[in-house]
Amino acid sequence: MYCPKCRTFPLKQATVKEGGGVAINYCKQCKGFWLEKGEFEKVSPLAIKDLSLPAEAKKVLRVCPACQELMFEFYYPQTYVTVEMCKSCEGLWVDAGELKEIETVRDGLKSKGKFQEYDDVCGIKGALLNFIDKAINTLQAL
Repeated sequence: MYCPKCRTFPLKQATVKEGGGVAINYCKQCKGFWLEKGEFEKVSPLAIKDLSLPAEAKKVLRVCPACQELMFEFYYPQTYVTVEMCKSCEGLWVDAGELKEIETVRDGLKSKGKFQEYDDVCGIKGALLNFIDKAINTLQAL
């Protein structure tokens, strides 16, 4: 498997102690991570459970290291961190520092009681649910 960002560097495998020793792939050159479906959930309690590709994701010129198909880019739920996901295998690519940023933002949301655990925050359904939630909060404040 090759890095979707660098394209010519093979991904290396490392074992992450969190989550019971999950083996993930990373690029020694750019320091990005390739997470197979469900791996982020295993290494971080702050990850979205059952993350899927949102409807508004845009196709990008990064190739999935597992499937060799073009991936799709979107903001990780409840953050402004751009990640790429493969539509076929649902693997997730995060650039250097993005895992930490996702965890930092979501930890802050958790401490404020605004943390959402599941993927329903994505896509049109998630946007509608967020709009309704804000409308209810506004009406309650009146």
